[in-house]
Amino acid sequence: MNETTESVVEQSVEKTTPTPTPVSSPKKKKGNMLTVIIVLVLLAIVGALASKFMSSRGAEGMKSASLDPKAIVASVNGIEISRAELNKKVAQVKSTVPEGAADPSQDAAFELQLLDEVVNLKLLVSTAQAKGFTVTDEDIQKEITSLTEAFGGEAEFQKQLEDNNLTIEDLRENMRNELLIRQLVDSETAIKGVAVTPEEIKKTYEEAMTGAPEGQDVPPLEEVTEMIRAQLLQQKSATIVQEYINKLREGAKIDILL
Repeated sequence: MNETTESVVEQSVEKTTPTPTPVSSPKKKKGNMLTVIIVLVLLAIVGALASKFMSSRGAEGMKSASLDPKAIVASVNGIEISRAELNKKVAQVKSTVPEGAADPSQDAAFELQLLDEVVNLKLLVSTAQAKGFTVTDEDIQKEITSLTEAFGGEAEFQKQLEDNNLTIEDLRENMRNELLIRQLVDSETAIKGVAVTPEEIKKTYEEAMTGAPEGQDVPPLEEVTEMIRAQLLQQKSATIVQEYINKLREGAKIDILL
């Protein structure tokens, strides 16, 4: 995943998930990718918000949905999503909620939004496969090895998996999906060409400083330039990818059965 695409995923984490359990600081920044990978399979790569397909559904629709693990809760171009699969995603999201925080699954709209994100993921992965993109076992192992090294070794890596309610098989599946979507997004959108100008950085800085509380210490522009650049790259990239997902959904046959 190039830096721009990874930024989109990280932004989706901030926008659509509960505050995650703090991850131990890895030796390299790339260690943060573990959280990105986990959320990728839960909420899809771009963190799209509940779309028009969900706008008319609420708690009553959830109450009438079958709790049978084998029941089909949605389909995307004929690809079915089972209640068991959705339940697994719900459990994985709940595992990232800090102790004492509100349980997101108690919100009537939570399941529907999560299902919508899984639909987006299925749509992206199936589109990537249909376009001939592939991922080898060697590709996946290379990424996992990199993550293991980033966290300082196998023991800490395994702890991160346990803390996030993931097995190594889950991670491999998530990684395969992520690698497929990387290729698709890089190929089908203008995300590689996203750039931020010095003028945009300066404007964002000035707007932020205008809204700062009186008396608050304000860092000079030079100290926060890269932070602002990363934020603007995330925003621009997220917009591009969201537009691509919207386009895919317009031509897809999506049935929500909750």
